[in-house]
Amino acid sequence: MEMGSIGIRELTFHLCLLQMFFIHSLSITESSLLVAMAFDRYVAICHPLRYTSILTSSAVAKIGVASALRGTLIHIAPVSSLTFLPYCKNNSLSHSYCLHQDVMKLACHGSNTFNIMYGLTVILCTVTLDAVLIVLSYILIVQAVLQVTRMDRSKLFNTCVSHLCAVFLFYVPMVALSIVHRFGKYVSPLFMNLMANAYLFLPSMLNPIIYSVKSKQIREAILLTLQRRPGDS
Repeated sequence: MEMGSIGIRELTFHLCLLQMFFIHSLSITESSLLVAMAFDRYVAICHPLRYTSILTSSAVAKIGVASALRGTLIHIAPVSSLTFLPYCKNNSLSHSYCLHQDVMKLACHGSNTFNIMYGLTVILCTVTLDAVLIVLSYILIVQAVLQVTRMDRSKLFNTCVSHLCAVFLFYVPMVALSIVHRFGKYVSPLFMNLMANAYLFLPSMLNPIIYSVKSKQIREAILLTLQRRPGDS
């Protein structure tokens, strides 16, 4: 399969499926972890005295394992089903990597009903459900924060800033890419690739920066490094 609109790189079909599996499964795992982080903020703000008893090391480990299993197992069926579809000679992908909806469109004929319906079910039961749970957790957080003094409100909201930025970095590129795939038949291939790369790389690139900026020790180390003169040792 050719990757991208100009066919500079090629990838075998099975490697494409493997790449697709990891991209989609890790995406669902990340979505699950964002829900877990929202629950963490909810417990820390709404039930601070019970935080250590609720979010024990064992509970955190179970959440991590469940998130990984959820992201992995749910994509075995749709990725495997793509191997049974017939493909035309022109197997040029829209993006620089393999996505389920992109590879599915390359099939010459045959029914894509299973892939379409299963893909829709996966989105509704994972990313959409996760987004609803995150919104509900922040509704409860806002209700709890509004009951404290103004000075305490800013401190409590400040603990949620990094997580909210991570949520926006994850969902905005994903929704934008889905809209482009659904309605962007006449969109420039360059723009399609930019959106796809933003969806794949922006969260992993910016999340460490976001959480680093929130850490006082890291901020002080960065400022100290910037303030040093070239001749200083």
